[in-house]
Formats: sequence, C-alpha cells, structure tokens
Amino acid sequence: MKKMKWAVISGDGLPTSGLLTIFRNVVEIAMKKNTIVNEIPADLGFSWRPDKKYFFPAGSQKSHYPTWMKVSTIQRPSACSDIYADKLLNIRHQVAHYDSLTSTEVNEIEAEIASIADEYETYFINWFEQNAIDWVFCLNLTLSDATPVTLALHRAAKKYWGTKESGGVIFWDHDLFGSYAIYENEDRLYPQLPNSLTPIPQDSPYTQWIVASEALADECKDYPTKIKPLVIPNILPEIEHPDFRERHAAFLSQHHIPTGSTVILVPVRVFRVKGIEISISVFNELLNIYSEKSLCKPKLLIFGNMNEDPEYASELMEQVEFLKLHDDLIFLDEVPLQTYQDEENKWHLDEIDLLIICHALSGAVLFTPNVDNVESVGLGPALAAIAGVPCAVTSYSAFTEFYGHEYHHIKVLQDHPRDAAQQLFESMYCHAMGDENLKTLLANNKLLVQKRFPQTPWEKFISRLQ
Repeated sequence: MKKMKWAVISGDGLPTSGLLTIFRNVVEIAMKKNTIVNEIPADLGFSWRPDKKYFFPAGSQKSHYPTWMKVSTIQRPSACSDIYADKLLNIRHQVAHYDSLTSTEVNEIEAEIASIADEYETYFINWFEQNAIDWVFCLNLTLSDATPVTLALHRAAKKYWGTKESGGVIFWDHDLFGSYAIYENEDRLYPQLPNSLTPIPQDSPYTQWIVASEALADECKDYPTKIKPLVIPNILPEIEHPDFRERHAAFLSQHHIPTGSTVILVPVRVFRVKGIEISISVFNELLNIYSEKSLCKPKLLIFGNMNEDPEYASELMEQVEFLKLHDDLIFLDEVPLQTYQDEENKWHLDEIDLLIICHALSGAVLFTPNVDNVESVGLGPALAAIAGVPCAVTSYSAFTEFYGHEYHHIKVLQDHPRDAAQQLFESMYCHAMGDENLKTLLANNKLLVQKRFPQTPWEKFISRLQ
C-alpha cells in the first residue's frame, strides 16, 4: 500500500506547543506502522500570529525541529509586516466583538478577511501541490486568531481535494470559542460563539474534524455546521528506554545540577494562564523545607519559551529576583519536540528525556493553571503519571473530567503554597525511599492515564485515512 504524505499547519504561531507534541506522538505511531512518508511539511503559523511578536513573521532561527519536520512559511516583503500585523490584530479584535458591530462594519471586516484570504489560498494550494499532500492536519485553526487563514484553508481544501477520491483536511481542535476564556487587558480574545466571520468545519468528503474531549464535542453542538467532530483523546509519548543515559548526565552537568539533587518539572508554555508564578511560589516553600532539613536542594525546570509572552516572562523574572531563586530555577526557554545536541555540544532534551531524569532523581511535576476554564485537558498530570512521579495541581474544571477523583495528586491552593510544598516534599521523599504505598498509588495513576489517553483510537483513525 502506498504511504501517505502528511502535512501540518498550526494556528498557534509557535515552534512548540502542547498540541504539536501530541501531533509528534501521532506521527511516531504512523511511522512505526510504516504508513506515512518520513518527511512532513509544516507551517507553524508564524506569518499570521503578530501577537507572538518574537516569532512573527517567519519564526526564530534558534528553534530546532524534529528531523522529519520540514518547516516553511509564506514569503512576504518585510516592509509589509507592520501594516499587515495591525490588520490581522484588528480583524481578531473585531471578530471577538462581533455583537457590537454594525452591518456596515461587518461588511468592511468581511472584505478585509477576503482580501488576505485570497493570498493565503493561493499559497496553500501551491504548497499542497508542490508537496503532493494527501492529508493536512490543521491544529487549533477553528479559533479566530487568523480568520483569513482559516477561510483560505477551507477554500484551498475544496479546490485541491474537492475532485479527488481520497485525502483532505483534518481540523484538530484543543480549544474552542466558549471554553477558551482568554482575556487581554480585560478584553476577551475570542467570541463566545462562532459568527458569520468565523469559518467552521463543514460536512464534506474531504473534511475531518477532531476534538480532544467530550466537553469540546458538546460545545460544537451549537455550532452552525452539520459535521459532528470525532472525539479522539490525546496520546502521550512512550518512554521506551527509561534508563538514565549519558546525555541525561551531561544535561545535569551543563546546568550545574549536582549529584544528590533532584528536579521539579513545570511542563507548560510561558503564558499567563499557565500559572507558573504559583509553581514558583510552591517551589520557594519547598526550598525552605529542604534548607530546614539541611538537604541538597532541588532545581525547578520550566519548559516554555520566554519570548512567547515577554510581559509575563518579565513578571516571572521579577518574582525570581524577589525570592532570590536565580541559582535554584532554570528557564529551559523552549523544550524541543525532539532531543538534540547543538554545535557547542550542549544537550537540549525533549519532555521524554526530562521525564526520565525526573523519575531517576525522584522528582515531581508542578501543574498550576491560575484560571479554571482555559485548559481543555491539561497534560501535566498525565506526563507525571507516565513518568511515575508525584504531581501537584491547582483546581481546574477539565481535571475532574479527564483524571477524575481516582488520580492521586497534591492539591495546590494559591494562598497556601507551604501546604502543597510540605505534601510534595513528603511524596518525593517516599518515592526516593521506595515506599510501597506510594508506588501503588503512582502505578494506579499510570494505569488510569493509559485508559484516558489510549492509542487505539488514533491507530484506527490513521488506518481509516489510508
């Protein structure tokens, strides 16, 4: 059977994200089954996300991608960037405030959207043709971050696959309008519901639609479309070789993490709603406990790129300075999708390798969203479970849906970081001592997570695409 040629388009405008790591896990399944070509063209949305200033319009040369990912972007004269950025940001703002627009204003925005969409439609059709794409995965492109691009994708897909017998576009959403309650200066970034300016996946032979949870599927019932999204849970990375290896030791050495120390992981982007400031507060209290007991202090490793949200990153740095944590905390500044060694022989580890280190050193995971209704799943607890380490979590609505009351964890209350730190210390100590009761609890977490994030639905979906 002929191998499929996949492509991926991300709406996030970032070199790494939670959904990209899930896509990587899906790709690895398909590659092991020898069903896809081992080169995947990718457009990660740099050219249409001016709100991600550091990566607009063509990404960062510092970013590193998996060997199978061939990243490209639309070419545009740099002189146009500022005007174009303002247009895109204005469109997003107007779409979010659709209910307050006059019919004249709606028509004007519609014309602006169509104008930009024309350029991207041509770009996407050429991109599909040049790379002979069978299926393109479109990640988080239903949200209204760039409605002209989403419109262009719908049009390009119809023209390219409308007369073909197989192949098409797969819209894959982790976040949707109502449930993704992101605010900027008290302004909602997205409308509560789709409107006439927001293209939604429609029922056609060349269109598939995937969402990550039943809650998202329920939200789609009120959307203006006949297509019902397929609920396929996220899948987690496989830790096939959990042994502590030379690259792990080298990584600890290059970051001056001494023998006898441990690590706490914060596996999130540097983005305000991720609540990293809460993790830092808990970690600060944890350090105090270690100091009181004259023990070798742990290190906190924060995954995300500091340039995604510079204002928030600056606030975190101020917090670190105030608490005098410079020597105890490491901003990894972009955990790659695939481990690599750079030209200076420094290791940059993916989350799988970091989880292996965390387990080997009896560490833990902190996952502390600071709002209740933004995470549609929240992968931090799942990563802790597959690594077999304790996890401390703030309360958020999707946690109960996905992990339930059976998931053993430490509850973090924003106003009581010392309580969480004390419980975390005790769990990490028990882990290091090989406590049988904790072993059982963590083993149950792993079994629970494997049920919640099964591979079989993805294996079946991949098979259906052939």
